[in-house]
Amino acid sequence: TNPYVVLVGPGVYPLASQLTVKSFVHLQGSGRNVTVLTGTNNSDFAGVIENGLDAMVSDMRIESTSTNGTDQVIINNVSGDRVELARLDLVARGNATNQVGILLRTASVSLTDSTIDLETTGTVVSQIGVYSRGATQIDLGQVRIKAATDPISIWPTGSAYCNFVMTG
Repeated sequence: TNPYVVLVGPGVYPLASQLTVKSFVHLQGSGRNVTVLTGTNNSDFAGVIENGLDAMVSDMRIESTSTNGTDQVIINNVSGDRVELARLDLVARGNATNQVGILLRTASVSLTDSTIDLETTGTVVSQIGVYSRGATQIDLGQVRIKAATDPISIWPTGSAYCNFVMTG
């Protein structure tokens, strides 16, 4: 329950595997075009970043590239609750069957002052900005979702109650 801030300085940081932001950690970059995390996503529904309980990610650009036609995810929120995402540019590029900006499995999430850009180089079945598979609450404020082909901005599925709060 002790919160920590991990400051990520300017630069481009290629990630060899999914980065897990542990519970009570705030991963803070130096700015959207100043700190860039990049990951190649070639596993079904694995993200560049995964969040823990009470985690926060802010002030950076996160890029996901897919090369083999899998389901591409930028942020994969498997079990984190009360997650805050702020001042982020999330970009998915490549050849993927489905592109998802943020995949929520069980969580309450706040996304503010951010963009989600889904860019395909192949035939894509669906492009989903925020895909909820059981999230309890999603707060969106000042969020832009852009997709090239048949975009679905927010897609809640499953039997869980999902409350969307949109501001700005």
